[in-house]
Amino acid sequence: ARLIWTPELHARFLSAVHQLGIRNAVPKTILQMMGVDGMTRENVASHLQKYRLYLKRVAGLPPNAPLSNETLSQVENAMQGQHMQQKLGLLKPDPAFGTGGSAGPAAAAAGFGQPCNSYSPAAYPG
Repeated sequence: ARLIWTPELHARFLSAVHQLGIRNAVPKTILQMMGVDGMTRENVASHLQKYRLYLKRVAGLPPNAPLSNETLSQVENAMQGQHMQQKLGLLKPDPAFGTGGSAGPAAAAAGFGQPCNSYSPAAYPG
C-alpha cells in the first residue's frame, strides 16, 4: 500500500529531521521519532531522499553535492522570508510550488515549507 504524505505527516518528518540535523537524519531514526503506525522505513527513506534533493535544488547545488546543516538553515530562512512577503502581499502564490512565490530559489523553498502540496502522490510517484 502506498503512503500519502499529509501535511501532518510531513510536519512530523520535518520535526524529526530538524532535531537530528540534515546530515545525521537517517530513515530508521526518523521513523522511530515520528511514531506513526503502518509507516515503513522505506516510506521515510524515499521522502528523505526527495527532501534532500529538493533542498539541494533550492540551494542551487548539484544533486551529488553534500548537504550541510548550514544549507538547510539558509533554505529555511529563505522559506520564512518568502512566507512573510506573501503575507504582506508582496508576492503572488506560484502554483508550481503550492503557495510559494515566484522569485527564484527562495520561492521554490517556500513551496516545500507549505502543506505538502509538492508531495502529492501525483507529483512524486513511488
